[in-house]
Amino acid sequence: MDRWGREALEGLLSVAAYLGYAEHCAVGGAGGSVFKGFRQRSAGPLWAMFKRCATATGAKWEFGKELLSLSATPVLEEIDTAVSQVAFAKHGKRAEHLDYPRVLEKIGNALAKAVHGRVLGYFEDAKRKPFSMNTFQGIFRNARGASPPFIDVYEYEGREDFPSEFVFLFDVETGIGLPLFPLVVRGLDRARSHHEEPDFFLYDIVRAGEKEIAFKAVQERDEVVSSADGRFPELFETAAAVVKEDAQTTLIKDVKLRPRSLD
Repeated sequence: MDRWGREALEGLLSVAAYLGYAEHCAVGGAGGSVFKGFRQRSAGPLWAMFKRCATATGAKWEFGKELLSLSATPVLEEIDTAVSQVAFAKHGKRAEHLDYPRVLEKIGNALAKAVHGRVLGYFEDAKRKPFSMNTFQGIFRNARGASPPFIDVYEYEGREDFPSEFVFLFDVETGIGLPLFPLVVRGLDRARSHHEEPDFFLYDIVRAGEKEIAFKAVQERDEVVSSADGRFPELFETAAAVVKEDAQTTLIKDVKLRPRSLD
C-alpha cells in the first residue's frame, strides 16, 4: 500500500508541479533558477518547486489558478506533512501513518478543476490547408482514458505543425494552449510493437554529472535515458538548458479545436 500510495502521490504532484512550472515560465518566470535545484522527480523536490512557482507568479496563472488552493492553508500543511512522511519512509526512518486517500483526494480535486474544459494531449497528421500558406489542419488527441489509443479527438486548425512528441494543455473555448515540453513528452518508446501506441514520459532525474537525463513512462516499463551523444540528443539539449536556467515558454494562441463527431 505504501509503495502505490507514494507513487500515486508523486504522480499527482508531478502533474501539478510541471503545469505550475510551465505556466510560471510563460508569465514571467523565465531566466530564473527554480528548476536548477530540481534533480530528481520525487515528492519533496516536486512540492518545493510547485510552491516556489506559485509564490512567484501564481497571481498571473490561468491554467494553474485552480491549483493555487494547494499552497494555501489548511491544504498546504496537509501536503507538507505528507511529503515529509514520504521522505522519512524512503530513507528508512520511522514515519507516522499517512492517510494517502485523503491527500490524494485533495490534490486530485484541484487538478480536476484545473483541467475542466481543457484537453491534455498531442497533435497528429497536421498538413497545410489547401490554398493556404500558413494554416495547418490535423487532429488533436485528448489523452482521456486508461491508455492509448485515445478516442477523444478534436479537429485542429492553426498556424503551426506541432511535433507529435510534444504534449500540450489546451483550453478548447479560448484556443490557448500551454506547452509542457520538455517535462512531459511522448514517443520515446517507438521501438515497441507497432500495435502499441507510444506512451507518455515525464522528466525524472539528472545523472552522470548532468550528462544524462532520464524520463519515466506513465505506464510501468523501462526508463528512457537521453544524452548529448546518445538517444534523443535534441530532447536532452532542451531539457539540459532548463536545468541550467528557466526557459521562456510561449502560450500557443489562435488554435481552433472542434470535437470530431463519432457518427
